[in-house]
Amino acid sequence: MSQERPILDEVLTTDILGQTIDYLRNHWMDENTGVVAATIKDGGVSITATSRYLSEINKWQHAETTALAYFREKFKREPDSSSLVVVTLSPCVHSSGTRHGDSCSQQLLSSGITHIAFGFLDFWQVKNISDYEQMGFNAKLIPDKDMQKTCENLFQLFVELHGEEGKFSNLRKSTNPWNEMKMIIGDAPFRNLD
Repeated sequence: MSQERPILDEVLTTDILGQTIDYLRNHWMDENTGVVAATIKDGGVSITATSRYLSEINKWQHAETTALAYFREKFKREPDSSSLVVVTLSPCVHSSGTRHGDSCSQQLLSSGITHIAFGFLDFWQVKNISDYEQMGFNAKLIPDKDMQKTCENLFQLFVELHGEEGKFSNLRKSTNPWNEMKMIIGDAPFRNLD
């Protein structure tokens, strides 16, 4: 017998994604801020965080991992199993030598969070939303086209930096290529929302 999953509220998830994008935009030029932001909504409380570069270990802490750490620190508990995570880019599922900790999908599932919504599907990680559902998530792509475009713009920065022919591939050997790239492009990923 399969368990029926609740439908993720479109208005709520869209509103939270808007707040999440605003948070990322407000912290965009901070030195170690990455290109992804996540919000954990647990009943009447929420925490928003960005991915961040941990220079002391030369690795990235992804936004979902950062948000989980901030949540635990602030509320001294795990998020409730009914909690929702809204993220600009769908959670990673693969191992990575540049990431601190397990995949975001594994960390969310280990903490009991199964409700996720996102602004752009990371096709470097999964083929479609059903891949997340097969892992045990109740997953939703947020339908707001302007927000999707902003999240796609942010994802495109990965391609431009890490792709073979990427526009910023020449920055990969620098100490913090993301900061250098952000200095060049400014707030360009967010301009479609103005």
